[in-house]
Amino acid sequence: VEQTKYSRMGTLKYQTWPSKTVFRWGGRLVTGPDKLYFLLTLMMLFVPEILFLVIVSPAILELLSVAVIVVDLYIFINCAVCLFITSYMDPGILPRKIADQSASENPWLASQKYPLTTTIHVVGNKVDLKRCSTCNIVRPPRTSHCSYCDNCVDRFDHHCPWTGNCVGKRNYRFFLLFVYGALLNCLYMAGINLAIILIRSKDSDLTTLFKDWRIIISLVLLIYALGAFLTVSLLGGLHCSLIWRNVTTNENIKGSWAKKSPYSLGFFKNYLFFFCPPRYPQYIDWREPMPEALDVSVKIEDSEKTQL
Repeated sequence: VEQTKYSRMGTLKYQTWPSKTVFRWGGRLVTGPDKLYFLLTLMMLFVPEILFLVIVSPAILELLSVAVIVVDLYIFINCAVCLFITSYMDPGILPRKIADQSASENPWLASQKYPLTTTIHVVGNKVDLKRCSTCNIVRPPRTSHCSYCDNCVDRFDHHCPWTGNCVGKRNYRFFLLFVYGALLNCLYMAGINLAIILIRSKDSDLTTLFKDWRIIISLVLLIYALGAFLTVSLLGGLHCSLIWRNVTTNENIKGSWAKKSPYSLGFFKNYLFFFCPPRYPQYIDWREPMPEALDVSVKIEDSEKTQL
């Protein structure tokens, strides 16, 4: 066991959190340990947009209107902001048992004598409440332990490598806005590039047209945007179906509900529930000072001194 004695003065909860979660900006930003695919997502989002603004926008100003660029920037900025929020927001991490924590400090605590599975009924459906052996807590309904981040996440949907974070109760809305914003951005970019190519083709034949490298860039962006739209639309369609039934990706993979989900509120209310939820607070204040009783490393050292 690596023994690191934290100072009792100024040690914050995020500095001692025993998981793979990565904290930035003094515990204000919470994200997962894997960022390779997230960087790839940024490249796929920003590179086409930069090419569009630098190379295609002069033709837009000449042939169309500046309003076209303004709308494109609005869609792109919203999409990028939702991506960063999804990636760096606490998805709904539940507290775990640490040292001599009391039930008043953590209402989800479970002793080792607590059964691994307890069954409750939700609207006539059996729901298993499981004891997490890693976090030593009783998982609330729809909660699952993410093996990538090593946390129990409330209303766990899935761990998304493309955002580099878990998608759960607190950031699912922003994940949806990012996905559907990306679809809109692809469709808009494809439409504008197609319009420019068609307008230019009226004044010249195809041989002359494609000698212009700017038209070639427009064609490349058109093909890229259509390909990205078709790919992301599969993900968007899946989540549209999941929202309709009020089922998480995790529940869908496991086949948790043979028939109707007990959490379904109806078609309209389900969409309202996911796209316009309340602002859920964090379960853990990561910047809160660590109580002395919960300093794990100090207790390890003290016990070893007693044995000696």
